[in-house]
Amino acid sequence: MTAAQSFFLQPATILRMLEILCAIIVFGVIADNGKVGGSSIFNSNEDANGLGIAIGVMAFIAASLILAVGFISVTSSLFAQNQRVVSIAVFGLDAFFSLMWFITMIVLAAEWGKVNKSGSNKYVNAGNSAVAFSVFSWFLWMGSAFFSFRKMSEPEVETYDYMGQADPSPSVQYEQFPDQGDVPAPYEGAADVPPF
Repeated sequence: MTAAQSFFLQPATILRMLEILCAIIVFGVIADNGKVGGSSIFNSNEDANGLGIAIGVMAFIAASLILAVGFISVTSSLFAQNQRVVSIAVFGLDAFFSLMWFITMIVLAAEWGKVNKSGSNKYVNAGNSAVAFSVFSWFLWMGSAFFSFRKMSEPEVETYDYMGQADPSPSVQYEQFPDQGDVPAPYEGAADVPPF
């Protein structure tokens, strides 16, 4: 199995792809069916619509970038020297979007709870979908924060190249210095000849 195949089968990568899907659903549903008669379906609160769309779009972009950086770091050595910084940045983004999805979920659910949902139409389904997938997104980003915290907490692996030299480690024994009997004697008159 190649590094790329094993990367796409990791639980953290699967969570990222699900985060992208949920973000598309949340901002797509709100952008398409978020208004009826010129007012927001979330209790006529335009801020709830804006929050859902903004966090959905930003989460989509962030999850896509994190997925791309993870794929590049697994398949090449581009980020090898800065792996610790990348891990900290990914954890920070995961924690930030966990908080933002929690706030979005609370705002959308609170505003949606005040709406009279008589009958079943596309606007009721859109509101239910936006609230449900914001809850799913919160759980997914929390899971990603857990995985990125574990990765950030792992000890750093030495990735220095040593420019093609053998890996210096204390377990490697060097050859002994040759005995004086093995060293050839200089030829006669060598000390009298200038080097240049």
